[in-house]
Amino acid sequence: DAEIKTVKGSLVMKVKTDKGLSDNIVLLTNNFRDSGGLRLIPFAKDPVTKVPCLNGIEVFVRKADR
Repeated sequence: DAEIKTVKGSLVMKVKTDKGLSDNIVLLTNNFRDSGGLRLIPFAKDPVTKVPCLNGIEVFVRKADR
């Protein structure tokens, strides 16, 4: 298991690596086995379009203490 952490909080979940992704990319869908990933996203709106900005969220990944 790994702990995924952002400025909004953290989740502990099973993870796997994908050699097809860059080593600085983390993909997490909110619907993956009810992970609750949306609670880790700090929402902001683009000042011009008012569309939610969800890119460039800093995350930290480490082995969980379980």
